[in-house]
Amino acid sequence: MSGRPEPDASSDRIRGLQLHWWDWPAAAADPVRTAFLIHATGFHGRVWDQVVRRLPAEWRCIALEVRGHGRSEIPPDPDGFSWHEIASDVVAFFNDHDLRHVIAVGHSMGGCVTAMASAEIPDRIDALLLADPVIRDAELIGKPGLQGPPAKPGGKSGPNLVELSRKRRRLWPSAQAMFDSFADRGPFAGWDRRVLHDYCDHGLVPEGGEWALATEPESEARTFEQAAKTDPWPALRRLTQPLVVLRAGLAGGTQSTTSKKIGDLPTATVKIIEDCDHFIPMRRPDLVAREIRTLVV
Repeated sequence: MSGRPEPDASSDRIRGLQLHWWDWPAAAADPVRTAFLIHATGFHGRVWDQVVRRLPAEWRCIALEVRGHGRSEIPPDPDGFSWHEIASDVVAFFNDHDLRHVIAVGHSMGGCVTAMASAEIPDRIDALLLADPVIRDAELIGKPGLQGPPAKPGGKSGPNLVELSRKRRRLWPSAQAMFDSFADRGPFAGWDRRVLHDYCDHGLVPEGGEWALATEPESEARTFEQAAKTDPWPALRRLTQPLVVLRAGLAGGTQSTTSKKIGDLPTATVKIIEDCDHFIPMRRPDLVAREIRTLVV
């Protein structure tokens, strides 16, 4: 690992909203490369800590917290959670901060958004790594949204993720209590323990003597609602950069959210990760970091 220090916390007004990000400066004044990372729905930027620690110290790393997530501002209306709006935020961020020679990385919703943004700024993004992005078959666009994992392997899908999000426990006595509650439950049981600690330790903010989720359950739900409305295919077909897609291959757990048709894109390479469900960066941060490094030529 690179032994990086803690990241700097930064924020700026982007397209009318105050957005927050975490910035790991490069060891040298002039970074060799920049990795730009976008989290999944309901998550926050510090879930990337274990990936960043495995990237070269000569790289700058930036983990954006998208609108309504982590410490970023919540849009005032439901349409503000559109994934197309989030992609436009990313484009504006790149332009405002003059980012170049970037490896763009996204997980789940973040993977879809990364792809849509990258099509708009090919001169700034050199290559993409998408970990099980939410990219549905074109014929499913506009149809009911994503379902939760089955209660047991091979069973029927669980409730709609929008409903599950709104039922999330919001207040906790501590990050350790949150970790203890999640450690052996559902998809969290398969996560690298360090990633789960990062998810809990950095995913809460103080509120009235307790700790509240930094990403409000309603913000998570409204972001999930946008999955069925998002059509990334026009942007995907315009991508010119090398694109590596890590697709979940594990039979149990949360199934892949990535259309197999993504492999038909001319610049795409699809890799099936047999020992992972949808939460590839949480289970295998070492693998994700290795794949990011291979994109540098």
